[in-house]
Amino acid sequence: MPTTIVRRAAPADLPALVERWRGLVAHHARHGDPLWQPAPHAEETYLAFLRHQLTLRRSLVLLAETKIRPAPGRPGRAEVEGYLVGALGQRAPVWAVRELGMVFDLVVRPETRRAGVGTQLLDAAADFFRSHGAEYVQVNYAQDNEEAVGFWTSRGFRPLLVEAYRSSTP
Repeated sequence: MPTTIVRRAAPADLPALVERWRGLVAHHARHGDPLWQPAPHAEETYLAFLRHQLTLRRSLVLLAETKIRPAPGRPGRAEVEGYLVGALGQRAPVWAVRELGMVFDLVVRPETRRAGVGTQLLDAAADFFRSHGAEYVQVNYAQDNEEAVGFWTSRGFRPLLVEAYRSSTP
């Protein structure tokens, strides 16, 4: 069985990450809530966001890839199984715990879920956050996404705040 490795992403990896992100967007859009509908420029904006994150010392873009062994006479390739985007952030100065590791996106391709890829990415990010003084990691996930709820709660995350929305015209 091929081994999945986690490494920092490079600019050349961005198209593969955007491809994985498209799957995430499609997953959320299926719920039909207008808040999950991407803007026409979403893909270009997300690509620019990732490109910028690669330049920041306090940000982290990781990818998990599996090296596919080549058939005789053919070149090998790598399959991007998933990725994580995060950064060090701070809470308001009124709180004793200010420095946090923040996970913006954690995406694993559906065929690879439940194989430990998400955990590998999260563990690598937690190591980065801890090495920079962050004792806690924060993540947002859709509470109606049962896979996400199961993943995050099984890794020790618990809700602290609830983010709620309503139309401005009730």
